[in-house]
Amino acid sequence: MSTPLSARLADRRGLTGAGAVVLAIGLTLFGAVIDAGTGPTSQASLRTLFTFCFVVGCLLAVLLVRRDQVGPVLVAIPLAYGAGCLFSGAIHASRAQDSVLKSGLIDGVTSLATRAPSLLIVLLIALLLATVRIRSGRGSLRRPSQPGLPRP
Repeated sequence: MSTPLSARLADRRGLTGAGAVVLAIGLTLFGAVIDAGTGPTSQASLRTLFTFCFVVGCLLAVLLVRRDQVGPVLVAIPLAYGAGCLFSGAIHASRAQDSVLKSGLIDGVTSLATRAPSLLIVLLIALLLATVRIRSGRGSLRRPSQPGLPRP
């Protein structure tokens, strides 16, 4: 029997690793599409909306994921950033009537380089939040003592 998609993405304990990755990449791509679609065709750089969606998506993913599944989210942060930049470059190239492969790749790599500080800052904040969440949850993972046995 197959489990429903909603059960694979979240449950009462929070988002699963897969659900949090979908959240981070989805919000990042949303910001990239809006930014690339509304920006001037003469300038192929990402703007504030992409950065905002990237930051919110990644930090929400780290905060809402289960404590035992934080690792995939930390790996997905640079992947979401790269996907957003490359996707935005492809959209911009198609709007400018250029070769999507050539111009889109160049625009995407340029955005990767110019927006790298935002990636590093978000990654450091996410690492800090993940560390705090994991350390604060260690006490709750202990088994309760059995009745009749002395507490340690």
